[in-house]
Amino acid sequence: MKKFAILLLLLCGAGTFSMWAASTKIAGKITLEKEAEVNLFFVKTATTGERNTQKIEVTDNRYEITVDDESPFFGTLYGIITTGEGTKRQATVPLYIDPRRETIRLDVDFSRKSAPQIDTDDEEIAILSDYNALLYTHYISGEMNIAGIRPFLDRFSIVADSLTDGKACAESVKEYLRIWAYIQKLSSIGTLQRNYRENPEGQARLREIQESLPAKKEVLDNEVAILFYDTPHLILQSLDPRKSIEERLSQLRQEYTCTALRDKVEDLLLDQFIQKFDYSQDVDAGYERLQKMTEGKANSAEYLDKFLLRTRSAVGAAAPDVVLLDKEGKEARFTDFAGKYIYVDFWASWCVPCVKEIPYLQELEKTLQNDQVVFVAISLDENKEAWKKKMEDLGMEGNQFVVQDHTLANMLNIKGIPFYVIFDKEGKLNVYNAPRPSTGAPLKDLLESLK
Repeated sequence: MKKFAILLLLLCGAGTFSMWAASTKIAGKITLEKEAEVNLFFVKTATTGERNTQKIEVTDNRYEITVDDESPFFGTLYGIITTGEGTKRQATVPLYIDPRRETIRLDVDFSRKSAPQIDTDDEEIAILSDYNALLYTHYISGEMNIAGIRPFLDRFSIVADSLTDGKACAESVKEYLRIWAYIQKLSSIGTLQRNYRENPEGQARLREIQESLPAKKEVLDNEVAILFYDTPHLILQSLDPRKSIEERLSQLRQEYTCTALRDKVEDLLLDQFIQKFDYSQDVDAGYERLQKMTEGKANSAEYLDKFLLRTRSAVGAAAPDVVLLDKEGKEARFTDFAGKYIYVDFWASWCVPCVKEIPYLQELEKTLQNDQVVFVAISLDENKEAWKKKMEDLGMEGNQFVVQDHTLANMLNIKGIPFYVIFDKEGKLNVYNAPRPSTGAPLKDLLESLK
């Protein structure tokens, strides 16, 4: 690992000195099924875990992109394919860009409902693409069961090693594949743990297999591992959930040395604390804990602001003074309904459980015997046209609004939708996480009791 770290440092460079070209042109043709279209993006992942996304124009089924960097890096060619029938699917091509190469030919076939097929003059991209295909043929399509789990897991490493055996590819590519294989093993075990939740013997067998794998800190504590989206989440899972957040932060700082990786996991822990905090309790004490935990962090003020923003989710807090927009673009606010109880439905056109609740809500509005209650629906849709079409399809009328950003959802600490709250006549939060319309009598009785 130390040799690899030294090599990575040499590859990444320590200053502005560059021994290679600063830009590489990637170009090729795109193959699609009949009448299909593709939105193509290039995603560059930094060793801090940050991702920079760039839209790529596709003209006459050809594309070209120039990427600038003085050091080798990993990225992704990301396609959203829309078929002639209107269905959408996503497909990715993993990339390794070596700036010593001024041009790379990369033809991509997105016409199959499997891993994209590529034709390229770059051996390292070809290796990564071959391994990507394994995930479709082995992990996604393969049969997983406890009886055959060991050979199933072993295949990830066997294929990774075979793809690079005898080839003069970069050591960072080999390390990338080794980590990829390890993450897929953990992912497979996690899937089986969920599938065999009610099987004690199966759970014991899976724990035994997982414990036989190298410890997460041995494989994931480096800047290559942070290139994978799952890495911070996997490390978070390895921290003892029985401990307080302060204890888990301490455990993290003791066990992991990669600063960028630690920062990512700390972000997850702190966000988790902010979202799960009970704002009906001692907010001052919670704020003080967060101050201590974020002391010395460059973005500590952001976390404190997030915490204060969510205090509006405490019962008795004033309704957020945010702008709501109706389908005509006319502005409204919660204060427009002063003097009435407001039952608020947070939903979105793409949310299947939300849509299933709509008929129950419509029936409740018709039958409720209390003119002191008004119903307000607030969509979290970013696509306003999809929101309007869904309202039309469902015959949704009355107080229908959409918000311009996520501010309102954050203020009310909404973690998922559908979600319901009730504000009282003075515009203060009366019920947080109110019953759904489909609960029937419990909600109707509650609303009819509000006077």
